[in-house]
Amino acid sequence: MKDILEFATPEEVGIPSSAISDFIDDIQGRALMTHSFIIMRHGKVCAEAYCPPFKQDEFHRMYSTSKTFASMALGILVGEGRVKLDDTLAYHFPEYCSDKTHEWIKNITVREALMMSTANAARHYNMRSPNFVSHMFDLEPEKLSGVMFDYSTNATNIITAIVEKLTGMPLLEFLKEKALLEIGFSPDSKVVEMPQGGSWCGSGVLCSTRDLARFAMLVYNDGFANGKQLLPRDYVIEAKSKQIDNNNSGNLDLAHGWGYGYQIWRIFENGYAFLGMGGQYAICFPDYDLIACFTGDIQGSFTAYAQIEPFWYNVMKRIKKFDKTDSLPANPEAKAVLDEKIKNFKAPLPFFGEKTSAFAKEIDGVVYNTPENPMGIKSFKLTFDNDGGVLHLDTDRGLKCIKFGMNEYIISEWPEKHYSGMRIGVPMGRGYRSMSAGAWTMEKKIGIRSYLIDDYFGNLYTTIAFKEDKATIRMVKVAEDFLNEYEGMTTGTRE
Repeated sequence: MKDILEFATPEEVGIPSSAISDFIDDIQGRALMTHSFIIMRHGKVCAEAYCPPFKQDEFHRMYSTSKTFASMALGILVGEGRVKLDDTLAYHFPEYCSDKTHEWIKNITVREALMMSTANAARHYNMRSPNFVSHMFDLEPEKLSGVMFDYSTNATNIITAIVEKLTGMPLLEFLKEKALLEIGFSPDSKVVEMPQGGSWCGSGVLCSTRDLARFAMLVYNDGFANGKQLLPRDYVIEAKSKQIDNNNSGNLDLAHGWGYGYQIWRIFENGYAFLGMGGQYAICFPDYDLIACFTGDIQGSFTAYAQIEPFWYNVMKRIKKFDKTDSLPANPEAKAVLDEKIKNFKAPLPFFGEKTSAFAKEIDGVVYNTPENPMGIKSFKLTFDNDGGVLHLDTDRGLKCIKFGMNEYIISEWPEKHYSGMRIGVPMGRGYRSMSAGAWTMEKKIGIRSYLIDDYFGNLYTTIAFKEDKATIRMVKVAEDFLNEYEGMTTGTRE
């Protein structure tokens, strides 16, 4: 095993340090919650940053970037002749088919699942389904498979299930054994499980940002690393190429509408990407010999994959296209500025407000009783101290306390223990790690931004506005199948 990551200064690979500094300023100025990034050119890491509390070797949920891992594992079986791309899904899962299974469903092929062109336009599973794989075979189709792109996480779940059925191994373990351990990938990386068991590679890979960079480089190099062809070259090239048109709206942006391969997006500038919800992605540009990897939580942001635009404007537009050997003279001053920005890289507050308000003293500890409401809140109050504050919620589920700093994040445990752990539907048994920050957005209105930063990522924005003897609380959450108790609005009366 040899770690394929090598390192250089930005100038050594033809990128001005100032370009990366400007990129950092841009994403921070846009308040994009970016947990980490790695920039690679000419096969070398030239910039790497982590936002506290995130760390270099910490595992991070990759969400739909996980899908590309599933594709490459399936590709190994294709290369070994154990799977054919024109096999039907029904061939691999006859146990889920019956006389009631629609013929269009029975005819979906492995290739069509890989390129997100199954027989349904709607999501093919829901988080309450007891078996994600069998669920697809129970659906009524909406279209013939293979004719139109419609994104489906369950297509990936079935690809994953094929790999695990044929190998008798968890998909990521199989992929590590065949390829990833050879390039320095973390041996104890893991995957969240589906409700019925089996890896949730549609969304659940947990690995480090460096692991994502290693994987991206392996795919970028057509599966070749450390003198070995670890992934089948022809399959990898096909996977990165346009296999189906994915422009259903007649519009283009930097990440959408350029086509789709086998669990890999085609993007602008002849690039391709592994894209995951909330800001987990690897973007690859062969014409620039350039790869960038990101993690974060921008769920709910007005722009999906929002870091890509500042990366394009600040970095890509300042390097040479097609030149895979260029370098720049050393620039110690600019590099020192970049190093300082990386050292001080921190979580932004995605809203504006003041650290203090004279009004805080008037409502400190005051209870507001509420009528029946969607959040099950019976009453609430705010308390403040030198470290920040606490939102106390007396709910149908008991007392729930959310700690927050003022204009800075405080790390704490989220006050719910029933959210899923390493298997969907099986409670973790503890609260997710979280970080929350508050600010007075007006004299008598406070905002509290909470991010859940565990094996699952989601965020919540709570606002409380006061008038006379009333206080209105609004909670807006963005998370997949949790934080559901924190969604709604109610007005309380001062006790």
